[in-house]
Amino acid sequence: MKKNIYCIIMAGGIGSRLWPISKKNNPKQFIDIVDRGLNLFQESFKRLNKICFKKNIYIVTNQNYKYLVKKSVKIHENQILCEPMMKNTAACIAYATYKIHHINRNANLIISPSDHLIKNQSELFKILNKAINHVSRKNILMTLGISITRPDTNYGYIEYNQNNSNNIYEVKRFTEKPDLKTAKKFIKKENYLWNSGIFIWNSKTIINSFRKNMKYLHESFSSFKYFFETDKEKKFIEKLYKGLNNISIDYGILEKEKNVFVMKCDFEWNDLGTYKSIFSVIKKENHNNAILGKNIKIFNSKNNLIFSRSNRNLIIDGLKDYILIDTNDSLLLIKKENEHKLKEYIKEIS
Repeated sequence: MKKNIYCIIMAGGIGSRLWPISKKNNPKQFIDIVDRGLNLFQESFKRLNKICFKKNIYIVTNQNYKYLVKKSVKIHENQILCEPMMKNTAACIAYATYKIHHINRNANLIISPSDHLIKNQSELFKILNKAINHVSRKNILMTLGISITRPDTNYGYIEYNQNNSNNIYEVKRFTEKPDLKTAKKFIKKENYLWNSGIFIWNSKTIINSFRKNMKYLHESFSSFKYFFETDKEKKFIEKLYKGLNNISIDYGILEKEKNVFVMKCDFEWNDLGTYKSIFSVIKKENHNNAILGKNIKIFNSKNNLIFSRSNRNLIIDGLKDYILIDTNDSLLLIKKENEHKLKEYIKEIS
């Protein structure tokens, strides 16, 4: 039943790989990066609101971004869950899960990042409804796997057993962001998918997994369950988070459980976490330049990503295979092949 479907949107990341577009005070999920009219978080919210009731959508974000959430969408204050510090996805998902379970013990959960671009949404809705139907009847944990189109070192990969039932496969193992050589091996095999980071399960099933595999986290959230929906919730969360480990849901739960399955998906999906991913979704001009912004004139240049949010006139000549990002207060010019070094470079100006 639709009343038992809840959506959790994870919107607390900083997005440092997209500096200087994304900065600590205004991260990528709250920016309309590819000029579609809505920021990435708004797109995620709108997309999931077609699956479940608006009152059943919960946002987990950094406490510093609460005003950005409220600026982006109109929801009740109790649906915005503010983390006092970043503790990775296990804590983030647990916070929302235990709170929702306190409200509805039959809750079926869809967990989604807030920075994905999904174009064929009708196919996504069919898949999510199918997944919800499965997890509501069986004690399984499910993720969506995307068909691989290129060897990408910025994505996680899922290896699965090829015996399947209704396009649902048992997961053999997860591999997080492999090197290029390994990614090229994966793309040649028939039983690998990209890990979308979208999860579907029943609240009872995932809480049982927390109980088995992350005992301290489970006991902490369970012991304070009566503070949910009270004026003591914020104080409790601040105290609890200080004792939690920084662990992803993949490492804390999914890599340890035997009841993990993946549904193979073929809809157009992009995790807009790198400039490489942004380049892949923007329409190119004749010389394969991806250009976002006004007042940009290019000559004798090809295969570049050029993004401008400043009011300056840009004249570019002889540029090949570069990323050029121009904002009101920062300029980035880096070879596309060196994008992975960006985090290291940013430390020099922090």
